[in-house]
Order: sequence, then C-alpha cells, then structure tokens
Amino acid sequence: MRLQLKYTPADVEDPRDFVLPLKLAGVGEMAALKRVARGVGVKPRFLLEPTAVNFRTKVIAKGSKPLPFHNDIHFSNPDVKAISWRIDKEVFEKTRVF
Repeated sequence: MRLQLKYTPADVEDPRDFVLPLKLAGVGEMAALKRVARGVGVKPRFLLEPTAVNFRTKVIAKGSKPLPFHNDIHFSNPDVKAISWRIDKEVFEKTRVF
C-alpha cells in the first residue's frame, strides 16, 4: 500500500520522527503496520504570494464573449542564489488556452 502524507512543519530546522498510528478497521493495532515517519521541512527556493491561487471555473455559453479577468501572483526569491526558470508556452499553444 502506498501512502502520501503532507507535513507542515512549524520550523524548517526542526525534523520530527513519529510512529504512524495505522490500524485496520475491526482488527485494531498490528505490529506489522507500525511505521516510523520522518517529517523534514525544507526552505522554499521561491515564494508565491498569495500562497494559494484559485483560478475559479469559468463557464462560457455558446455565442457569448468571455469576460477577461486577471489574477496577480507575485514570485520572490528569498534565497541568496539566483533561480532561473521558464514557462513552457508550447502547452498553451497546443491547448489553445490563450
């Protein structure tokens, strides 16, 4: 069984080890299911503001014009080293999103 957890640390320099309390319904605790998990926070290479972006679903009725809207998303680099990145425009051209 594969399981993915999301760990949100209070401090990036504070790794945590804990036993993951897995139980089977109707069976209870089993030694074979005990797993030690290690949570480590890492410093982000760049920051987004806002941290969560809701692009909202837009429904455009046939024959009507879509109304433009914009969302400002700010990227910043808290690191000393520069970051190089790019947006793959080919995906937009293939799907004709824009």
